[in-house]
Amino acid sequence: MKSSISGQDCRLRLALLAVLSLGRPVFAATHYVSPSGLHLTPFTNWVDAATNIQMAINACQFGDAVVITDGVYVLTSTLNVTNDVTLRSENGRQAVLINGNAPILGSDAVLLNFGVLDGLTISNAGRHGVKSEYGAVYNCLITHSASVGIDSYTTPRLVTNSSLFVTNTIVRKSGTNGIFTCAVNTRISDCIITESGSSGVYLRQNDAAGAGAIQIPRVSNFVLRASLISSNSNSGVALGVYYYDPANPVIPILIEDCLIEDNVGGRGGGVADSFKTASDASSGAVLSRCTIRRNTADNGGGVYLRGD
Repeated sequence: MKSSISGQDCRLRLALLAVLSLGRPVFAATHYVSPSGLHLTPFTNWVDAATNIQMAINACQFGDAVVITDGVYVLTSTLNVTNDVTLRSENGRQAVLINGNAPILGSDAVLLNFGVLDGLTISNAGRHGVKSEYGAVYNCLITHSASVGIDSYTTPRLVTNSSLFVTNTIVRKSGTNGIFTCAVNTRISDCIITESGSSGVYLRQNDAAGAGAIQIPRVSNFVLRASLISSNSNSGVALGVYYYDPANPVIPILIEDCLIEDNVGGRGGGVADSFKTASDASSGAVLSRCTIRRNTADNGGGVYLRGD
């Protein structure tokens, strides 16, 4: 599903690029990964390419890129993508498989902290497929994660101005949520999020102290656009404001041009807005030009709003 890029989206994408590009060198280098490489640092051509993805990342300076050629890469530890590095495939997500090796590791496949993933398949993570605090995931397939496909849950540790951008990405068969976020800035567009063991997309905001958790600053923006959210087991989209402080404004949440179908849930099979305890409050979500169909729940099969 596609939608036109609005002026606001352009500004937001430019803002993310500005954040991710602070201190970026004028001439960034490219490093290469290939199963047939000679593994000669700094891996700056295909002949000398690294055979180990993490070693290529470690050779990067701020803002460099790592290009991975076709193949299956079995992890022996979590990939740490930091330092504004872009990790991308040579020939698209259908050509590069990063196997999280779940039975051995029991941990995240990728830690994304000021970095970009582009055109990769990440499968079989022992916990989360991608754990992100500041990052972007483009043109990827995240599948068969034991817990969350893409996780940007930062509470109770305070993370300032965290961001998560996910575009043209498939997240499927996650053990719990497809995407779980409490990032201050979240943008999800042109994605497919399906067959999650819990919610397809879960946005959480902690307003005040509760169970030892507090989130400062608050979530400031959440946009879910032009995406298919289907066949998830505990609501297609779940929105929760926990330990609500009425002194704070509602969170601007926009869900538009989405197809939300064939999800199930206790409350709100399609969209569940603040469905936990009496102390929680509605998020103030706006749904625009969405098709919501064939969802089932005990209450609010299509959409459940607090107070229904």
